[in-house]
Amino acid sequence: MRADNRYNRKTLGQLMRAKLVLVAVCRRCKHQHVLYPAALIERFGENTPAIDIRPFLRCRLCGYGSANLHEASR
Repeated sequence: MRADNRYNRKTLGQLMRAKLVLVAVCRRCKHQHVLYPAALIERFGENTPAIDIRPFLRCRLCGYGSANLHEASR
């Protein structure tokens, strides 16, 4: 999610209520992983903007620590 993206203001709670998921895409190997807001809320809290979880993401395949986030419907 880019800093200027209109979605960067959505919180994890808003995504969960809208029944949306986040898709993390590794910037190096393009591996994709679906992130469910309900699971993220347990760690980060309901009022955390989705963009704020990016520094905590790491690719499971190549280990790279940078990913793009996209919203998707379930």
